[in-house]
Amino acid sequence: MTNRTIVDITRLATWPGRVTGIPRVISEYIRRAGDDENAVFVVWDHPMQRFEEVDAARTAVLHGQGVQYILQSGSGARRARAFRFAGIGRISGFLRRRGVRTKSTQLMNRARRLERLRYSERVVVEAGAGDTFVSFMGEWDDQGYIDAILAADARGSAVVQVSYDLLPIVTPQVSGHSTKPMISYLTQVLPVADLVLAISEHTKSDLIEWADRMQVRHGRVEVFRLGDDFGVDRSDSPNRGNVPARVGDGGFVLCVGTVEARKNHTLLYFVYRLAASRGLDLPPLVIVGREGWRGSDILHILREDPVLAGKVFVLEGTDDTGLAWLYRNCRLTIYPSIYEGWGLPIAESLAWGKPTLASKTSSMTEIAGDLIDYFDPFSAEECLAAIYKLTDDAALAEAAERASRYEPTLWSETVTQLTDLIGSVRAS
Repeated sequence: MTNRTIVDITRLATWPGRVTGIPRVISEYIRRAGDDENAVFVVWDHPMQRFEEVDAARTAVLHGQGVQYILQSGSGARRARAFRFAGIGRISGFLRRRGVRTKSTQLMNRARRLERLRYSERVVVEAGAGDTFVSFMGEWDDQGYIDAILAADARGSAVVQVSYDLLPIVTPQVSGHSTKPMISYLTQVLPVADLVLAISEHTKSDLIEWADRMQVRHGRVEVFRLGDDFGVDRSDSPNRGNVPARVGDGGFVLCVGTVEARKNHTLLYFVYRLAASRGLDLPPLVIVGREGWRGSDILHILREDPVLAGKVFVLEGTDDTGLAWLYRNCRLTIYPSIYEGWGLPIAESLAWGKPTLASKTSSMTEIAGDLIDYFDPFSAEECLAAIYKLTDDAALAEAAERASRYEPTLWSETVTQLTDLIGSVRAS
């Protein structure tokens, strides 16, 4: 089979919780391009070091709860096969652990044979001549993944690489865990990429500047804009979902995003501490996000500082209904991130027509231009002044009026743009 578009969706397939960032883009792409008869969706199998075909729609729905593989036996026998091999993973895992404890080579060999039996039912996919392989960033730290892309290029496949940001390279101080893997990945993959798709002009600039400095070849770089139509009905009045009663019914500042070093929640802590020391009455702060890289310390500080008791609330595991309620009832939103490839929570806030404050760094000024207000993410004074200004009702009304002029980009437009750009590589 030729002229296939082979799309790696590993990042979405293994993503736990609310779909954001890279997984969100993949999910939207599947929803709108999944019916393409030439599209083949795959995930990277790390133990077997290969790409395997998956049912994209079902995998997207069940992300993080198990990959929905396409089996060689065909659709008619999938249920029977799935039932037949359902327990193999547990059995092989038990035998492997027992083999390790007892140092039994026989048990370890049995575990491996069972694993091979399970894997033998999956459809292995290799991109070749006439195909286009699309990587939504990929598995940075797996050399086998990189080698598979290089092999696809050697077989004559076109390679499309999506680039969200160069965070680990540009700001290694807040993402040092992935700096070396990203450099290794880009150094090897960019030279074989026929097309690089960046999600912002800032990401494009960062990528070209780094590649030129490091003398890394790359194909042409194009920018596509992420969708931000979140299906918001502003006339709707959502219920609280799982938002606890201790969060009041309105008038709070909302900050949405993973709690990690890069997102800069530390700045908000300093701001609210500074306000308390000066006797300034800021609206309560509600932070919504799961714990990310090195986020445990700031989470502990925000939750345990007695000075901020009743003033700062941190919510993890908020469902979509609860998040809608928070957007509906907040006074304004804030996004203090140090660096972003885009910054979807800014657009999400604007979809609700909410006044928004954001860092004036990286790509964040591209999203809404002068429709929102900005501050230096390293200045507690600037951030405090920006929040305090919007405690005035007249200033808040003016900010809300600007926010109301924002025109969202439809995800359907994003996917059409992606599809056209990917198709242009195949056509050439």
